[in-house]
Amino acid sequence: MSELTTSIASIDPAETHLIRHRILRPNQDLSASVYPLDEAPRTLHAGCFMAGNLVGIASIFHEAPNPQIEQKLPAGPYPEAWRLRGLAVVEAARGVGVGAHLIKAVMDHAGSFQDEGMIWCKVRLDALDYLARYRFEAVGEVFENESLGPHRIMIRPLPAQP
Repeated sequence: MSELTTSIASIDPAETHLIRHRILRPNQDLSASVYPLDEAPRTLHAGCFMAGNLVGIASIFHEAPNPQIEQKLPAGPYPEAWRLRGLAVVEAARGVGVGAHLIKAVMDHAGSFQDEGMIWCKVRLDALDYLARYRFEAVGEVFENESLGPHRIMIRPLPAQP
């Protein structure tokens, strides 16, 4: 069997929108796939390519949790926090390491700016076990996230090394 070749690259925010919409927000308008910090200076949008096709995305923003989120976390404050958002892999490319490559890319990006801090994210309940593989820990109670269903907050310390 031949080995699958993937490559990770920084992509334009607009390149994330269709996959975000199709996988993460299918019941919402496409405009819901445009995030407020998409164009912020420290933001990274990582894309994973297989055979030249974009098959997975992840974004990371330098974003401290808002007070509603922070109250779900262990004692803060978290001024040097990063938010993982929009991690999505197309169905045909799941189970071959695409998500792992994307998580590593965004963690390396955050770690390139600072030695300590935290990465946080809102996670669908069916993805908790997946992110736990990468040392993300669920904190707080289950909550309803807009029209996206039940979620929990997960956190992971920087440095981003395994």
